[in-house]
Amino acid sequence: HPESALHIVAIGLLWAAWELWSVRAKGWFRACAAGAGAGALALLLCAIFLLPVIEAIPQTMENLFRSAIYTKAHRSLPPEEALQRLRLNVLPFEYGDPGDSVRAASEPEYPHFDNGYAGTVVLALAILGLWRSPQREKWVLLAVLGVGVLIGNDFPPFADWLAKLPLFDVAINSRMLFAQTFALAALAALGVERLRDVVDRRRFAAVCACLAAIVGAIVLLRWDPMIASELTAEFLARHTAFLLLPLIAALLCARLVRGERALLASIVLVLIVQRTAEHGGFYPTIDAAAFYPKIEVLAGLPADGEPYRITAAGNVLWPNFATIYGLEDVRGYQAMTFNRMRQTYGFWCVPQPVWSNRIDDLGRPFLDALNVRHALASPDYHPPAWWHKVKEQPGVQLLENDRVLGRAFVPARIRLEEDDGRTLKEISEATDFRQRGWVRMRGHHGEEIPNGAGHVATIRGGLGRLAMTATMDAPGWIIISETAWKGWKAYIDQKRTPLYFGDHALLALYVPAGKHAILLSYLPRSFVLGRAITFATIAGLLVFGVARWRWKRYGVSDSTSHSR
Repeated sequence: HPESALHIVAIGLLWAAWELWSVRAKGWFRACAAGAGAGALALLLCAIFLLPVIEAIPQTMENLFRSAIYTKAHRSLPPEEALQRLRLNVLPFEYGDPGDSVRAASEPEYPHFDNGYAGTVVLALAILGLWRSPQREKWVLLAVLGVGVLIGNDFPPFADWLAKLPLFDVAINSRMLFAQTFALAALAALGVERLRDVVDRRRFAAVCACLAAIVGAIVLLRWDPMIASELTAEFLARHTAFLLLPLIAALLCARLVRGERALLASIVLVLIVQRTAEHGGFYPTIDAAAFYPKIEVLAGLPADGEPYRITAAGNVLWPNFATIYGLEDVRGYQAMTFNRMRQTYGFWCVPQPVWSNRIDDLGRPFLDALNVRHALASPDYHPPAWWHKVKEQPGVQLLENDRVLGRAFVPARIRLEEDDGRTLKEISEATDFRQRGWVRMRGHHGEEIPNGAGHVATIRGGLGRLAMTATMDAPGWIIISETAWKGWKAYIDQKRTPLYFGDHALLALYVPAGKHAILLSYLPRSFVLGRAITFATIAGLLVFGVARWRWKRYGVSDSTSHSR
């Protein structure tokens, strides 16, 4: 995820600053040069990922929204709310537990499971590591912990300060909460190292006892408010035990277990038991067939021939599940949404925030242009007249659209228009996309022309490829219902030809008269360039490694024998 990459690199830079500070008295220039070289090498290795993301982001609705609105938003929470979020890092069940499907009546707006809690045993080990470890790295880990606490919990004014920096101004920086958990885990590792010392074992037992007392006091202070928010005493007692009993068990292990390996094994076992008890039911282990069972009506769908899309009315088929069945759902959701496609949502679906879209009306004409051939619906759903039932099983029916347009189709008339606003208005009023298509063309203002008649047959040509055979009675435009991200290339009879925006968010192609073989390929230039840079860097590293190994193995001995 690009946002996560930004935050991870930011923490890496914090660590790099510490490393440079630690060598400030000697070797500073060499360390800076080595660090800069390593950073450049990392960028080259990641080019296959970075360049396509950099190219895609400006095309997205998310970038437009965040640049226009999110950059101006106030990021910090009021101090009392930030402290409330911080308390969840010690008392994660204060507003219920998603694993138990328990919710408090006074649940806050933000997800209460977004916290950096890592288990009280980890916290005890982290305190020991920070207290007793001689490793200087504990101080930079403390700084990372501070970043996770202050930024991850949106403490004022730190969240607003960070949001003034480039890139961070459009990022959801509360996700830097991960830094808190990372730092706790690393400090806990330093704490584990101190368990080899007999005196520090006693100190660890004291830490466990003090932490249990503090956590117990917090639970008692919050008990009545949690009961008032309709959490049951049984629920609270069980989850309090998950906090306190592992600390007591770790204390007993530190005092009673003698062998070093036996002690470490017992502490790890206590941690595993605690985390399993707390979150073992959050994502229960269930056979995949329970989530993606065989759906009998899907057996009636054609498996080959021209590509087509499916959808569902309401919430019959959950978003993106169609992929599991090898089907292409028009509602498919990704974290980055092509902005021009987002502008068409009102024509064919009910947009959902940060989620896949919902389709309630299968009669929307734009669904025909989007190549939606089949739909699943509940048995009581009454489709439009041009949708007919293909199959039915208990709880669901499979419908087919008699008006569906192919993945590529030839409208009867074409409207050439450079004004996107006017195009969107006209598309919103269209009832039959067979009769009219829209092509974005600079210098044209609503010029409507007859389109050359023709027929297009389409097949899959492989990953990111569409192969078509077009038979045109006269030169004309073809609309292809593929989202028009940058990176699509078109070839007519093996000759490159330009692509245009068709029906605002799709592809359009002008084809001469006659029969032609057309190939569409999605291969962004940024990916091709990034792939070349990454593979060249890997090859260079391999060559350098082999040459260095050969020089060390043979070069020194050869020079030694020559001198003799």
